[in-house]
Amino acid sequence: MILLDFDDLFTIGGFTPSTCILGPVLMTETLLRIRFYGPFRAFDAAGNDVTPKSRKGQGVLAVLATGEDMLRTRRWLQDTLWSDRTPQQAGGSLRQTLTELRKVIGPCGDVLQADRNAIWLNPELVETDLDDPEPQSQTFLEGLDVRDPKFDEWRRAQCRTPMHMPLPSGQPGVRFRCVGDGSNGGVIGSIVADQLGHSLEEQVSSWVVDRQGDVEVKCDLAELGPSNVLTVRVTHEHTGTLLYSGFREYQGNASQALVAGFLAELVHETVGRVVAKLPRVLGLDRPEVVAAGFANIALNRLGTFETEKLNEADALFERAYAADGNGLYLAWRAFVRMAQVVDHNKEIAPDFLEEVEALLTKALEAAPYNSVALSLVSLTRNMLFDDHGTSIELAEMATRVNTNGLLAKQSLAVAASTDDDPQSAYHASRLCQAALGADGLRHLWDLYHALVCIRAGHLSEATQSAKRASRASPFFAAPRRQLVSLYLAAGDEENAKQTMEELKKLEPSFSLDEYFHDKDYPVLTLRKAGLLQRAAQILGQ
Repeated sequence: MILLDFDDLFTIGGFTPSTCILGPVLMTETLLRIRFYGPFRAFDAAGNDVTPKSRKGQGVLAVLATGEDMLRTRRWLQDTLWSDRTPQQAGGSLRQTLTELRKVIGPCGDVLQADRNAIWLNPELVETDLDDPEPQSQTFLEGLDVRDPKFDEWRRAQCRTPMHMPLPSGQPGVRFRCVGDGSNGGVIGSIVADQLGHSLEEQVSSWVVDRQGDVEVKCDLAELGPSNVLTVRVTHEHTGTLLYSGFREYQGNASQALVAGFLAELVHETVGRVVAKLPRVLGLDRPEVVAAGFANIALNRLGTFETEKLNEADALFERAYAADGNGLYLAWRAFVRMAQVVDHNKEIAPDFLEEVEALLTKALEAAPYNSVALSLVSLTRNMLFDDHGTSIELAEMATRVNTNGLLAKQSLAVAASTDDDPQSAYHASRLCQAALGADGLRHLWDLYHALVCIRAGHLSEATQSAKRASRASPFFAAPRRQLVSLYLAAGDEENAKQTMEELKKLEPSFSLDEYFHDKDYPVLTLRKAGLLQRAAQILGQ
């Protein structure tokens, strides 16, 4: 008998069965074929579609087929697809899903097997397109949403480094290698490093790899008496250039570092510093690095809120997208358009909103699992279209995608502050303020915190935030509009008049009549909070 690779003989439909035995013609027959690229599908040997109908069923089949030896423990499956349920509920749901799977893929024979601890597929009877060098689609598990944040995390990891497909050396994207110090941090250090890698991927087209990359993200956890010290070092692997170094000390159990949101401040600071330095360290001969460079300059322009600089920011984000088709840059373009209208009280041309809608739609299509893009789309829909329902949904999705995403938390606070519980939104926004640290767009965060404070009735704190925002940029009109009414409500007519003079310089056509009575003037939050009416009464308007 001769053992031959079936690859040497032929391929069928893009799927390459592993082996066949020739002698008397005996073959290992593929009974189940699974397609991951494009819409998730499963087919029996005759080509009949045996894809489970439920999202959970598809999710279970997908994670089984990507596991080592196509095996997963029951506990892992429960934690990944039913993370929001009790162990008893998750176990019952898994059993129901297995019943569905056995029924739908039953014609494929003994492909699915299980015992008390684990569930697996027979690798000799299953083929996938994970090894296909040229899959029909580049989108992994297109359209599959099982509505669980743990599954979303698993899916993003597969998108970055497909399990059975080595990343070609010429593949575009910054390569981040994320490691933990085994002597101290161990598992926790590795998880924190991976979280940083995920957040870096949201800011620049990149991959998390398990071998030498462009940049090493290293985390270590050391126990020093009652305290734990988490250290982070990010270096350029080739030259050893230090991109970031920092630490956080905290009390209590070491696993506290993994509590949702605990790392938000460290992640935000690390990612901002690293992305700003990448173009200088990696050079400008790679499209993803060129795009990151354009985006860095665009954010500086955006932060001025000067009319011409906003136009430049839009053009730079457009160039970033042209260099590297990352949907994040489309989301930033839409956000800049929103800022041009809201901050400068710009008249909206008939086709303007259609252009912004198109940018938002394309951004979500190109970056559906990027929490930064989701947050920007949420803020834009909220501030420009007054679409609070969609804004909340997008912001909630952003927080599920990245539990340590600070912009996701802030966008959710802004969107939720219009709901029935503005106090919860206020406390969430305060946490963002505390975790923000140094940020080139700090005044934009201050503006949003002021909005949330106004809606929650914390007017003194709103005044302080709006003052910080206005001091940071002489061209920033939005916080000055807030301050006019906030000063008047506090009886500070002198500062209110001074702020009105500043507004007149930014808006030559500014008038109190427009400010108080024009429903299209961008002070909707002040109007809904009753501050405009109070201010108008004080001035006898």
